[in-house]
Amino acid sequence: LADVAKAQGKTVEGLKSAITDAATKQLDAAVTAGKLTKDQETKLLAGLATRLDEIVNGTHEGGFGFGRGHGGWKDHDDHNGAAPAPATPAPAAPADVAPAPATA
Repeated sequence: LADVAKAQGKTVEGLKSAITDAATKQLDAAVTAGKLTKDQETKLLAGLATRLDEIVNGTHEGGFGFGRGHGGWKDHDDHNGAAPAPATPAPAAPADVAPAPATA
């Protein structure tokens, strides 16, 4: 993220500020909606502040403290947020089975 910010003519500090501001805004809304307590918000923001350099510099291995790791599917290996591929493909219909005749 730091490299992208620099390539866009932005500062790393500005990026960190934007991330913190966006997280604060979303967490404030969650507190207002009764989904989080103020204490929970404070702890989440403290965790974000602690790991912000790692997140921005691409050295952070875990999630942001807002739920399930990277926000993707639980127990999914590639951590790209996509749904996991099925373990086995669905079986194809046998070739020797003809479709049912249409009724009039």
